Amino acid sequence: MRLYAFLIELHLECLHAEYLIKKMRHGARHWRQLTRGREFDRKVTPRDIQMWAHACLGTFNRIRQILRPGKRKPVVQLRCHVLNRVIGPVSIDHICSLAVRHAWEHLDEKLDGLFDSRKFRSYSHFSLAVGSKRSDHVDFRRFDPEAVTISFGDESISLKECLAEIRALNRAVVAAHDSMSDGRVVPWA
Repeated sequence: MRLYAFLIELHLECLHAEYLIKKMRHGARHWRQLTRGREFDRKVTPRDIQMWAHACLGTFNRIRQILRPGKRKPVVQLRCHVLNRVIGPVSIDHICSLAVRHAWEHLDEKLDGLFDSRKFRSYSHFSLAVGSKRSDHVDFRRFDPEAVTISFGDESISLKECLAEIRALNRAVVAAHDSMSDGRVVPWA
């Protein structure tokens, strides 16, 4: 029963992440149109994209907590081992990348480090921009609608890569769940 519950939670998190990434890709299309001088109806605001990015990083973290044991209690390590064995080998390196997520979640520490170094003359709290940034400017949070990446400072994560991993993980989770519905019991230990 516990295994089913975790598989269903993983499935729901995958669906949530895919939805959020698709929303950001949709928003990226609108912003690419704007940069090319095409008609733009402002259906997607920078704040929308920022909220979706933050929610998406939270979803990635929940997936990581369910599947990656880290240095946690033995019962958590056992659960992660069993789930990974049942799901099979699936790469989740991009969605489990800590650099960007930690920067967004531990903003206070990251800001202290940026201001202590003073390697910039200007900054923005959130930037929605295509291409490279100026060397004397830092974006605390950034979404590049061309590359479809989320960034904090110099750390970036590709949402295209994350979407591919999410889809592969979800297929594996659904297959694991369906294969167990034949009455097979997977021992927890």
